[in-house]
Amino acid sequence: MWKKILIIFLVFLSLSTIIISIDISMGMDIHEAIMNAINPFKVMEAPELLFLGLLIFGYICRHVLIFIVNYLQTRERERQSERQS
Repeated sequence: MWKKILIIFLVFLSLSTIIISIDISMGMDIHEAIMNAINPFKVMEAPELLFLGLLIFGYICRHVLIFIVNYLQTRERERQSERQS
């Protein structure tokens, strides 16, 4: 278990380092680079935010539909079991 946690931490650390180093190479100071890494939505443009919203909306719709289908199937099974009794 500790091996997995260490690997996850090292991946997170390396990706964070890459993000910050790219921002610094683009001319930002260290504070701006860290703030951009902490809050990526602050630097996103309107079309990117719209696309992110559509992805989240699609994810929510998919799970709501799965819930509704499961609920209807459960009700149908209950009705069939009542008829058999």
